[in-house]
Amino acid sequence: MSQPVLNYDIALRLPRPRTLTFILLAALTLTLLTFLAMGLGGALSAHLWTLYAAGRGLSPEEVKLTNGSHEVSTFAFPAVVFTFILLLFWMVDAQRNLRALTAGRLRFSRVDVFMGWILPRVCFIRPFEVMKEIYARSRGLPREVFAPLCGCWWGFLLAANLAALARMLAFSHTELRGADAQIYYADWTVLCAIPYLISGACLAALVYRTDRAQARCKIAAGISGHL
Repeated sequence: MSQPVLNYDIALRLPRPRTLTFILLAALTLTLLTFLAMGLGGALSAHLWTLYAAGRGLSPEEVKLTNGSHEVSTFAFPAVVFTFILLLFWMVDAQRNLRALTAGRLRFSRVDVFMGWILPRVCFIRPFEVMKEIYARSRGLPREVFAPLCGCWWGFLLAANLAALARMLAFSHTELRGADAQIYYADWTVLCAIPYLISGACLAALVYRTDRAQARCKIAAGISGHL
């Protein structure tokens, strides 16, 4: 069976997204909200502690706001881990669907989906390559096609992880105390939140568009039900 050629000018009544897609998108939404709150809270905390360092006192409500921004950041790591686990299973499921929809041999296997994230050196590029193949081939395009959405997702994710590592190292070696330390912490929080927000938004678009493209392929191929 050859992969159907998609015609996006034809209006099709597509089925609802797969359950795993829906769960992953919900987790991504919650994670994005967490990082948005982190970024906004970090910016607000930096502003308030800058005023405090300049001699202006903080009201009890402002102190609660700064403490709240710290508490929100504690949810970031478990949210990222949970979303990452869901993404792994979604990539395996999407690749399985793609293999059933196209007769062309896929470059990467199910093992590559998992091992590509943990093998040294390979982990810096393999997840991007696997996602790009899933995304492009699901849309009836060659895997070598230029996919800026995939590039934005992976590039900003790498930048976010590097920023998070730099933030951890910076905190462990800083000698700042008091308001200066709070400003330092808040600035790094904003710096880490921004690339995670951009990467997460790109990933949500990738997941949704891939799911819809595979649904179109199923209709074009006359396949009913979930693969």
